[in-house]
Amino acid sequence: MRPLRHALVLTVTAGLALSMFSACGDDVSPAGSSPSAAASAAGDAPAAEAFDPCKRITAAEIGAIVGFTVTMKEVPGGGCSYDPADDPRMTTISISAGVPAASGGGIESSKTGSAALIDGEVTPLSGVGDAAYVVVGKGKVMGKSSFQAQSAVEVKGQLVVVTLAQFGAATKEQVTTFVTEATKLVASKL
Repeated sequence: MRPLRHALVLTVTAGLALSMFSACGDDVSPAGSSPSAAASAAGDAPAAEAFDPCKRITAAEIGAIVGFTVTMKEVPGGGCSYDPADDPRMTTISISAGVPAASGGGIESSKTGSAALIDGEVTPLSGVGDAAYVVVGKGKVMGKSSFQAQSAVEVKGQLVVVTLAQFGAATKEQVTTFVTEATKLVASKL
């Protein structure tokens, strides 16, 4: 079961990343240059260091949100996955590394990507960061029988995505609480 859950998290995260960066247009840095180098070349101040959830959010903090022990590990492409230590069907929360909020259409593009992956309504999270939303519902790609969720928060020019995947029996209300609290935690650490 564990490889299937990781496939879900990676599929959802990759789908969101593709949707965010497909609309980049002129916001994309030239090949081989970093966003901070592109900003410096344009005369702007360099961007802040990208948010790294593996350095800023502990397994204990996510465990307190979901109510069980989780382990933490880096995920390919940047970010961190917080996996259940005992039962692989339980909730996994994956948090992306921060990207410049203006990249790829920003939070609006992120909403579109989340809605394409999860059969649920995009709901704003007021009072969380500069802008935030959550989508909770059944997965459209994988995890079609369990509730899944994705959210994003924009703070200080960075956008961070939180993905919740499960093959267990967490209710829609529980999943909403888990992803909302994880998003608030990310916002407090940016």
